Amino acid sequence: MMVLRSTPKKRNPNNSKVLLASPRVHKMSLRSSTPVKKESVSKLTAQNESKQTETKPVGAKVQKRDSQKLYVQDNKKRLWNLVVQVLNDNGVSQKHPKFKACSTKLYNVSMAFLKDLKTSKGLAKMMQKTVEENAKLVLSFEIS
Repeated sequence: MMVLRSTPKKRNPNNSKVLLASPRVHKMSLRSSTPVKKESVSKLTAQNESKQTETKPVGAKVQKRDSQKLYVQDNKKRLWNLVVQVLNDNGVSQKHPKFKACSTKLYNVSMAFLKDLKTSKGLAKMMQKTVEENAKLVLSFEIS
């Protein structure tokens, strides 16, 4: 006949007899019967509040994410500057009535091509080449 036990067995290292695991102590039995003073409670709450207001150091992941955002923003700004420069070279200055439409279309078309790049090796050259090649196409659609 097999006996089922609800608590795991423990072996006594000194004796080969099987011991049952000790039962858990109930939470109520851990509380002390002495009353707590109000002064000690206020000290504890003040300590907890000071711990909560402390700032935690910035982790490496957050710093990496911020640096990636800055890198992406720099590249977008660089692309925008290239678009303005190429449009100025092709005779469309910022005072031209169609400048805003041409610049946004050229930026969006160039960005679509540049998003397909797998690495950022030679990114500046690729940006320049992409903007220059697409400028004629965008100008022919917008100005004509």
